[in-house]
Amino acid sequence: MARAPAYVLPDPDGYAGFDQLFKREGATAIEVGCMAHVRRRFVETLEGGDVRAAIAVEKIRKLYRVERAAWEAGLDPPATLALRQAESKPVVAGLGQWIADVYDSVPPKSPLGKALDYTLGRWPALVRFLDDGALEIDNNGVERALRAACVGRKNWMFAGSDEGAQRAAILYTVISTAVLFAVEPWTYVCDLLEKISSGFPQRNIDELLPEGWRVHHPEARLGPKPVATPAA
Repeated sequence: MARAPAYVLPDPDGYAGFDQLFKREGATAIEVGCMAHVRRRFVETLEGGDVRAAIAVEKIRKLYRVERAAWEAGLDPPATLALRQAESKPVVAGLGQWIADVYDSVPPKSPLGKALDYTLGRWPALVRFLDDGALEIDNNGVERALRAACVGRKNWMFAGSDEGAQRAAILYTVISTAVLFAVEPWTYVCDLLEKISSGFPQRNIDELLPEGWRVHHPEARLGPKPVATPAA
């Protein structure tokens, strides 16, 4: 049986070092792009004085309004997909048509030309969020998750030993996974350690995973995920 493809969120700028994840023989990963980085190119162009970029900025703003509406309504992936198909897909089509209309008239080395090339070069990956309601429109969440390690890198430069580094990696994974499933990590880890030390039955191990644990501990759920919407 063929393995189902796995979605992989790549480097925000389409780092070429990750290309083999998607293009090597037998690769099963599918690239998902970051709309926030595309928007940044057009915002910089607009701030540089080319008002044509305002059209792209406004269209991308509309996409984020749809994302915010989905999160505020607490929509699950299927409902999010339906909303994107109804409201985001026409906006994406309009963005693509605008790019096609202006592309030949824009000098390729101008800021707008570079923004257009940047967008077109990532287009299939950028619009992939329209095919799956579980996918994010950007990778801002990934960047936020990585920032904690980057900010404290000097403080955590030495783990003391290889074993200490492995234990730290396990703790990072457990805590980050809890946050990913909207579980308050301190409460979760305390309860997890207590249950493990008291002989929790292995056959019920799924109840200790964040996704299963939060079902029985609604009081320990974190608030709704923040959705960054470009300023009006």
